[in-house]
Amino acid sequence: MKIRRILATAVAAAVTTPVVFLSAGTAVADTPKPSQKQTAGTADHEDDEVPTIGELEEAVETAQAKVDDLKDKRAKLKQDIADEKVDAAVQAEYDAAKKAYDEAKAATATAVEAVTAAEAELRKVTEDPASTEQQKSDAAKAVEDAVKKRDEATAAEKTAKERFDAADKARIDAHEALTREHTRLGEELETAEEELAQAKEDLEFWESIGEGCEEDSSLSFSLTGPDKIAAGGSGVFTLSLTNVSDRPLDDVQAWPGVAIFGTPDEDELDPEHPPALERATVEWSSKDVLEWTPLTDEFDTAEFGGIDKGHTSEVKLRVTVDGDAPLNQGVLHASAMYENDDLSCGISDKTVEAWFDVTGTDKGEPTPSEKPTSETESPSPEPSPSTATPTPAATTGTTGGNTTAQGGSSNTSVNGELAETGSGDAMPKLVAAAGAALVLGVGALFLSRRRKAGA
Repeated sequence: MKIRRILATAVAAAVTTPVVFLSAGTAVADTPKPSQKQTAGTADHEDDEVPTIGELEEAVETAQAKVDDLKDKRAKLKQDIADEKVDAAVQAEYDAAKKAYDEAKAATATAVEAVTAAEAELRKVTEDPASTEQQKSDAAKAVEDAVKKRDEATAAEKTAKERFDAADKARIDAHEALTREHTRLGEELETAEEELAQAKEDLEFWESIGEGCEEDSSLSFSLTGPDKIAAGGSGVFTLSLTNVSDRPLDDVQAWPGVAIFGTPDEDELDPEHPPALERATVEWSSKDVLEWTPLTDEFDTAEFGGIDKGHTSEVKLRVTVDGDAPLNQGVLHASAMYENDDLSCGISDKTVEAWFDVTGTDKGEPTPSEKPTSETESPSPEPSPSTATPTPAATTGTTGGNTTAQGGSSNTSVNGELAETGSGDAMPKLVAAAGAALVLGVGALFLSRRRKAGA
């Protein structure tokens, strides 16, 4: 039960699940309705439910019990191997076969000695001139009887040896099986210890969320940008955050993400690696970071720095769509977090989304809404509003609203509602659900990174 994977999947699900509904809207008229298979694929996300603290504590107890049990079994097995102890039935047969073989060998030796003695007596009688014919006949008969008993003893010994060999092999095999079992238990113990470590890490991580950062409404959002981006081209968005709390926020970060939705005739979405999330990249810049900085798994935040009470700060987000991306809809989404010097922190209880269409015209060229500021494409972000008179954001980031983005001139509707999609009342609900999952996912990832930095 890996919490980070579950949360990452929740983030993916938040932006990929609506695709089956969006594909049926009128915003992209050429997109056929999704197939049943595609709908079933998105439902797989429901399997990754976020556990409770109690469930995580129970998982740790279960994992610990498994580790303890395996250690006990392995220690006992090690002693059995040292004592050459095997299964009772195998050992009993070995003991009985060995006894019978030993007795058979002794009987053969006795029979051989009897033949030797009978042959010696026969020679003596034969060589004695005084011996009668009857004595000679009796001596010959004694040799014949002794040889017969010797042959019978030899045959019995051979049978006993075959039984003993089989019992001995079974015993050796049993010892080898114990050794293999000891090795297998060692591998199983190693896996169990890894599972225990993971369960403890998950519990500790989840407890840190309960004890540390919580959701609050200290930050208000605004996200504006183009309503169309050509496949192979780029579009620049502006993400503004306003500090609406009663104190300065010392370190504010945002987690932007982008998804380009596939068409219904594509392969079923993989819950853990949805292809919709691999069709575009995001870069950011600000007044302090002038060059476009790509968002990666290692560096996955756009840094706002500190924002004074009532002030607004912004970053530019450049979305570059893959040249082979499907001509469907895309969404840029973001959530934010802050951490103060006194170690207080908070996770935004809102997310913001800006939807756009992926077009097939002018592939490889920037869309008209992108405004590169130099030949090197290094942006010149506008001065941060945090140094000016505080200006409240036009939207609070509540999903499903019909707000106009702050300072925006595009037709893109912020907070997840597409302009004239024909999707009906279901769309705001879908986006609201997506936003909730995004808050959970990015918030937990933020806390994970925060804990590592603190360590």
